[in-house]
Amino acid sequence: EKEALADAWAADHKITVRLADESDAAAVVELYNWYVTHSTATFQYDLHLEEMQQNIRGVLARAPFLVAEDAQGRLCGYACAHPLHPRAAYGWCVETTIYCDPHCMGQVWAAIYRPLLAMLKAQGYRAAAALVTHPNPESEAFHKALAFKGGGAAPVRVKFGRWLDVQTWWLDLCDTPNEEEPAPVRLGLTQRKCAPFWNNTNNISPRLLQDFTHSGGGGAFIVLRFSQHDAKGGTAPHGVA
Repeated sequence: EKEALADAWAADHKITVRLADESDAAAVVELYNWYVTHSTATFQYDLHLEEMQQNIRGVLARAPFLVAEDAQGRLCGYACAHPLHPRAAYGWCVETTIYCDPHCMGQVWAAIYRPLLAMLKAQGYRAAAALVTHPNPESEAFHKALAFKGGGAAPVRVKFGRWLDVQTWWLDLCDTPNEEEPAPVRLGLTQRKCAPFWNNTNNISPRLLQDFTHSGGGGAFIVLRFSQHDAKGGTAPHGVA
């Protein structure tokens, strides 16, 4: 009986990660717009469905966009990686973004953010940067646990009538010294190629690298939720913009 109850609990709390499509835009916008109107995690003032559809479409043209859902099919959160800078010389660096639902943050962030970082590494990216509103102790601890290193903070954004510091956290994705001629970033991800990353992020087979198509730069977009201080100083969902 105990085993049956445990199995039932596990089924009810199962998190599923998959590649997104444009039909997920409405759920993503609903999650993200909470941060737009209530939080300093993002400095965007508004976001519309059409804009998110274009965003998803643009990401999927070059890299994965992942979503995490609970057992009832509800969105649990999202994260992404996009080019750090439009110039070609920055093509091996990305900026990551993550937003989580506070009601399912514990088991979700690792289930989706770790695969994102593993995919970026496998694609051939050299570094990932996360811009975090400072102070944000939850997000800072979250990135530190994943071996990101925090940089300086500067008051460069205004929201809700306040100047806000932004801190940059960096993660080195490369195990080897920088080559004089870096290999192109690998693209061509599909559901089949991505699945091993979220099924077992601690055991990435070198053969997975052979499944990527060598091509130009790109990014990745993934989904989940967690917690930060809102505009009024209380506890609220948080993200990294």
